[in-house]
Amino acid sequence: MKWNPSTPGEEVYFRVRDDILPSLHAIKTYWHELHDVFDSLAGSRHFSDYLHGAMATSATRRLIHFWRSVGPMTVDAKRFDVMLRYVRGTIFPETDRSALAPLIRATFSAVEASGRAISNATRTRVLDTFGLCCYMCGFDLDPAVDSRDPRFVTLEHLWPNSLGGDSIFENLMPACNRCQRDKSHGIPWEWVAVHNTVLDVDPSDDSLTGVSRASRMARRYRHIMEVCRDNRWTLQEGFRNEGPWGELAFRPTGTPVTFFDLLA
Repeated sequence: MKWNPSTPGEEVYFRVRDDILPSLHAIKTYWHELHDVFDSLAGSRHFSDYLHGAMATSATRRLIHFWRSVGPMTVDAKRFDVMLRYVRGTIFPETDRSALAPLIRATFSAVEASGRAISNATRTRVLDTFGLCCYMCGFDLDPAVDSRDPRFVTLEHLWPNSLGGDSIFENLMPACNRCQRDKSHGIPWEWVAVHNTVLDVDPSDDSLTGVSRASRMARRYRHIMEVCRDNRWTLQEGFRNEGPWGELAFRPTGTPVTFFDLLA
């Protein structure tokens, strides 16, 4: 599930998920068999993708946070070697230098980009383009209220700043306080414990209403990522074209409804 990236952090994630992880001996040897076991136990053919994505998310986060902490204290001539020792010593010990070089360079770019603040010009452009409406839930926003009000205007990094998301127009959309808080610094669908979302075979309206906002946001993000993959859109293009979420529904399967059966 690869969409059109707009930030260096997404490039780091894709390199981990699509290049490094599949090259690991344990993944190549056992993943095909485990893939079927995971999907069968979870009741969805997508569950192993969730686990694969969660591993890539964790590794990406470790790369970003390591270099964000160590980079400022490292002289330029030693940057690559310091990062290489960390990656091979703690995350991907069996991966050779040539395979890790593009990932390390992408990490440097992501950390540099994610350190930038949102400029006034970018903030104005985002609000002029998308208006005063939360990109996720559709809640009306008001620039006149203070930060304690649910209608307070925030700008959401669609690809999280903590994962190398840049503060550029293409990675920002208006959000309400609640959605900003619920999403926090994660990539929702690969960070929320989606395996905990299991409902009855024919869940009631009350059951659907009881699905947490975090899980609902995670399901919406997965849907947007799928649409972006199919259309080669950026995340911003996906959210702009699909609009805020609607009423939560589900796809009947004749079995208990899981996270992946929800229709965001």
